[in-house]
Amino acid sequence: MSLAGLEEGIAQDMEVHCSGGVNLFGTYQRCWVHGGHGAVNINKAIYQSCDVFFYTLAARLGIDKMLTGRIRSVSAPKPASTSPTKSPARPLHRMEMEKFPSEVLSR
Repeated sequence: MSLAGLEEGIAQDMEVHCSGGVNLFGTYQRCWVHGGHGAVNINKAIYQSCDVFFYTLAARLGIDKMLTGRIRSVSAPKPASTSPTKSPARPLHRMEMEKFPSEVLSR
């Protein structure tokens, strides 16, 4: 969402007031901080995970721009690994180790 907002030139200068929720399209959407975050820009929204900022950004972007941004971020080329023996980015789940033991051991 943040990337789509930045790419569209909406999020850079956007600031919303989070009072704990926002009424959009006839529905009240709560923020996880029920007392609100106060004034929120993109940096604070990411850092504090302000739901009101992202609900408002989504409403301003519209579904088409959100989907376009999502498709671009998912299909963006990933950097090639420099080391095939690099450890996994997250701990392996027991089922993964049982199902793919040779791959796990080669990491």
